[in-house]
Amino acid sequence: MLDRLHNFVEKAIKYIAILPLLLLTVLVTVFQNSISFDIIETSMIERNGIKFFLLLAVGIVLLIIAYVLLKWIPENVLFGVLAIVYLVGGIYLITHIQMELRYDSGICYWNALNFVEGNYSNLQFGEYFYKYPFQLGLTSYNCLLICISDNPNLVYYVNLFWILVSNFCLWRAAACVYEYQPKVRKLVILLSFAFLPQFFYLFYAYGQVPGLGCMMIALYLTVRAIKKNNISCMIFSCLFMGLACLLRMNYMIGGIALMLVYLLHALCQKKSIWILAVAGIVVGMLVPKYLVNSYYENKAATDLSKGMPALLHVAMGLQENEEPWRAAGWYNDFNNQTYLYTNCDIEACNAIAMKSIKERMQTFVSDPEYAVDFFGEKVITTWCEPTYQSIWSGPLISMNCVTEEAWLKELYSGGIIFSLFASVMNVLTVMLFGFSLAFVVWRTSIRKLPLYSLELFSILFFLGGFLFHIAWETKSQYVYPYVVLLVPITARGISVVLEGVKRAIKLRQERD
Repeated sequence: MLDRLHNFVEKAIKYIAILPLLLLTVLVTVFQNSISFDIIETSMIERNGIKFFLLLAVGIVLLIIAYVLLKWIPENVLFGVLAIVYLVGGIYLITHIQMELRYDSGICYWNALNFVEGNYSNLQFGEYFYKYPFQLGLTSYNCLLICISDNPNLVYYVNLFWILVSNFCLWRAAACVYEYQPKVRKLVILLSFAFLPQFFYLFYAYGQVPGLGCMMIALYLTVRAIKKNNISCMIFSCLFMGLACLLRMNYMIGGIALMLVYLLHALCQKKSIWILAVAGIVVGMLVPKYLVNSYYENKAATDLSKGMPALLHVAMGLQENEEPWRAAGWYNDFNNQTYLYTNCDIEACNAIAMKSIKERMQTFVSDPEYAVDFFGEKVITTWCEPTYQSIWSGPLISMNCVTEEAWLKELYSGGIIFSLFASVMNVLTVMLFGFSLAFVVWRTSIRKLPLYSLELFSILFFLGGFLFHIAWETKSQYVYPYVVLLVPITARGISVVLEGVKRAIKLRQERD
């Protein structure tokens, strides 16, 4: 009975994943979105032209060459060389361009300075942390860094460390599950470093990077726990998953995915011990947040609110933007205006949000063609921007950031260097979605074997992110972690396709 339930759930997950992967493979092949290099964030959707398809052909040829050459490159050497390139490149960027912290990341950092000095005024009624108490985890992280140095550059250096940790954990997790497939492991290393948006996110001081690093550690420990039946790894995986959620609440999607991995493993192994991990992750996601909030309430002698209700973000994510330059479902300040208009009354906010959601759902139902256009634009502007706003989130020249390097000016102002970067990443994005799709189809219809824990998490995390941003407020900035986690199944998909082509050629030669 338990085996049948496990097989049914896993099969359902694989079948469900095919649709969004197919949709995104088609969309990123046909369209490319770009974001203006200013505060306005204008989305500009274009159809890919002949240049893109020529680059795609070149990219596939280079991939085949790399796949052949990987045979002679030791894993440790491959990872070490690419890590050094990242390290040198990251230090060069940090020392050759001045980044100005802005928006929420700046607010969290500068308030961390205030907290260190004992100023907790921004916790009072109506202030920033009263509206967004979930930002206190990130701000506490900033406090720890400020205790070492109050130079904001330390944040970027530590981000660079977390990026390397993420790639290392992804490689080691792959080493656990692909024990006898060295080429797949090497592809994981190559693809994780080739996905350059993650590298350029070293300037993004908003919890995304350290949160992803903590989640990657949790994933690696989960893979080890399941592979080695190691309870200690299970316990620490819950701890690091909790830290990831404390730094960035969006990683709760990763927490849920990790719970499902443990739960399905418990069904497969018929061992209740793994269900404890589900409880452990829940505790890890809730208790640190409670402790942090309690600490600041005590320090500021005030009661924190629960913050803006989630329904406000859902309502905003289903709205057209009044500003014609902003894409459908992107931030429009509806949540902030509503929260302040109701004097921070959660019940009143929920009532307004529900009314907006019902009205929008009625509009979608009564006009299906409009619904397709709306969600089509939302998906394209979110997932078909190949840099995932990694450059926009960094030291933009238009935002008073300064550099003497001509090529950095080109990169951070949308010049020819940026265009080249976006074109290359567009090709890589097509490969990530396309080969992930190939792997899932292969696992579903041809090689009907159970998914490894790493593969299962990759699919679940991606599915969660895709569905979440269909309803929630969106940005391409938010979704790059879901793309990074496709790397293991992309690597497996590349291996399946290329080895399949190799076998087909060999059979044909034998028949001839």
